[in-house]
Amino acid sequence: MAPPTRNTTLSRGTLRGEGRSGARFALARFRVRVPHPAATRATEGNRSKQPVSLARAGRFAQEFPCQTANYSVPGGLSLGRGAARASGLLRVRPSTILAPFSNAPRRVAVVLKSAEEIAQMRVAGRLAAEVLDFIAPHVKAGVTTAALDQLCHEYMVGVQGTVPAPLNYAPPGYPPFPKSICTSVNHQVCHGVPGDKVLKHGDVLNIDITVIKDGYHGDTSRMFYVGEPSIQARRLCEVTYECMWHGILAVRPGGYLGDIGAAIQRHAERHGYSVVREFCGHGIGRRFHEEPQVLHYGRPGTGLELQPGMIFTVEPMINAGRPAIRELADGWTIVTKDHSLSAQWEHTVLVTETGFEILTLSAGAPPMPATLAAA
Repeated sequence: MAPPTRNTTLSRGTLRGEGRSGARFALARFRVRVPHPAATRATEGNRSKQPVSLARAGRFAQEFPCQTANYSVPGGLSLGRGAARASGLLRVRPSTILAPFSNAPRRVAVVLKSAEEIAQMRVAGRLAAEVLDFIAPHVKAGVTTAALDQLCHEYMVGVQGTVPAPLNYAPPGYPPFPKSICTSVNHQVCHGVPGDKVLKHGDVLNIDITVIKDGYHGDTSRMFYVGEPSIQARRLCEVTYECMWHGILAVRPGGYLGDIGAAIQRHAERHGYSVVREFCGHGIGRRFHEEPQVLHYGRPGTGLELQPGMIFTVEPMINAGRPAIRELADGWTIVTKDHSLSAQWEHTVLVTETGFEILTLSAGAPPMPATLAAA
């Protein structure tokens, strides 16, 4: 389950956003307008200082992965009737701006795992992958996503003795997630809530599993075909799988988080696809979502330096069409705005002394793409 690529807290008329796309995420809920640097910086023949929409600010910020902005509204400011209906406009002021791609230090508390913790994470990761092995033969036309959820829940709780982490998970600003797995079909990007949706021949489906075993989380997802997919759908799923592996192969001590995102973005865009930027990979351990945030786009040599003992997910979401997304009324399911197909794969990865180790492998996990293995 991928977190948003920033931290956002909404309470009593206060908006606080940190990161590249916090503003854009808030737009989906409040339609806030902000005097972003993109709107106020002086350019030749244009010194306009009119506020721009957060969507535009978000697009500007997305081009600069290292830019950080904190937006705040004084606690006494009234939202007004429109904002109370989630349709008004607020004016907020960026209080902290770091120059694009600057080397300014970030206060990121990354937990380096001990040998004992790594051993526990190996167990949790393997168990999460084995849930996907178990459910694979049940993914077929005529089955509902709710039925898949029930099967996975019973397997996790009754057979593995694990706890399904998504069930009732409720980060700030979200309702409790009502199911034990995420099922995202066709144009659904991530966090699809299982329900009465009946799978049909040709669908492509992402199943995202996170289990808790002895207090440690294992997180992984795969794409599944329902019958025979279209050529376009199959190709998107294959390229997305390659994107994940390109990112994983960039993991090494002394490397940078930006290396991972750059490798993913380069491969996706080379094939004419787009990268979803509002959600990201994440550190994981005793907590579901830890630092660091792992963007699936960026520039090599930027971001946090990788160290042995770091554990995080690499889980790119790749769209066949444009990268824009929207959230459905359930408060969780994310879909492509243009209704194009989307795909996602996910592994949990450990940074070792010599490279990386994938913690979410199992007997049924697909191998590394042959083109990359040969290289």
